[in-house]
Amino acid sequence: MIHTPLAAIEIAQKFIYLLLYSEKVMMLTKDKVAALVEHMPNTFSVDDLVERVLLLQKVEQARKEIENGEGTDWEDFKKEMETW
Repeated sequence: MIHTPLAAIEIAQKFIYLLLYSEKVMMLTKDKVAALVEHMPNTFSVDDLVERVLLLQKVEQARKEIENGEGTDWEDFKKEMETW
């Protein structure tokens, strides 16, 4: 949970960036967002909602990239991590 105004601003900036500048922003359906909200507690902060929507968007984008044969093979990724 976000407790500082600066952290909330940072989340908002990331969300705006994704909406305006990312070439790979994937649109979410109302049904997917509604299902996300349905599984949240009865009371929640806007910060919690934005974080979960961003995560959902990232997961959906990753699934789409996998379906399109994009991304990095797991073994190649592990080799790359060894160089970090």
